[in-house]
Amino acid sequence: MIEYSACSLKGSERYTNEDCVMVANRVVSESVINGCVDRGIVAVVCDGVGCSNGGEIASRIVATGFMKFDLVSASASSLMSYISQLNAEVAQRQNQQQGTQDMATTATGIILWEDCYFVFNIGDSRTYEFCNNKLSLLTKDDTVENEDSYILKPTYLCKRDALTRYIGGAGCFCYPRVTRNFVVERECYFLLCSDGVYNVLSERDIETVLSGEESLTEKTKTLLNLATQKGSTDDKSLVLIKCIN
Repeated sequence: MIEYSACSLKGSERYTNEDCVMVANRVVSESVINGCVDRGIVAVVCDGVGCSNGGEIASRIVATGFMKFDLVSASASSLMSYISQLNAEVAQRQNQQQGTQDMATTATGIILWEDCYFVFNIGDSRTYEFCNNKLSLLTKDDTVENEDSYILKPTYLCKRDALTRYIGGAGCFCYPRVTRNFVVERECYFLLCSDGVYNVLSERDIETVLSGEESLTEKTKTLLNLATQKGSTDDKSLVLIKCIN
């Protein structure tokens, strides 16, 4: 069984929420949603680039685009191809809508089918795994500080750490990372979140919440409230998934 809970909150100093979240074919808004599925799930968290007009458009195109993804036939190559198609959709919208020529978004997601899962990311949104009371980061931020060589790469300097990969934008830097793995523990969690969450929460903060006795919905609320208490003014989005084999 797979249980999920998710929420996306506009930052206190933002005019619009440039994050967009989709889980189990449901687009997430300001209220916490929850549910469960039997065998498989697709979840995506996108964070529109804050300095570009249309960041919220780009994030929604990508997040909602995964509502049509066939999780049963998921593979690394199919995911790479699908993200490339979504990148083309963002580029098409850029050409059609004035003032959005530089719009871009990050994306991180999980495709879980029975005991196999794929994790992908591009940009600096993150996916974590929590098993046996230990939190592990499954993705790598596409930022200048994480690149071995970035001299020739354009970046979005308005982000806290300049992005070196993204979907959309002025350049062609849509190179997602995709990994495949298996759920080996009887019970584990996956946490997908934007930087408005993890920038202020330590791994210990997250481990403490996830190891507690609260329901999945309450854990989601606790993480978001804690991020706000610790000073996050950015948009805050997360998906929390619990798998029981």
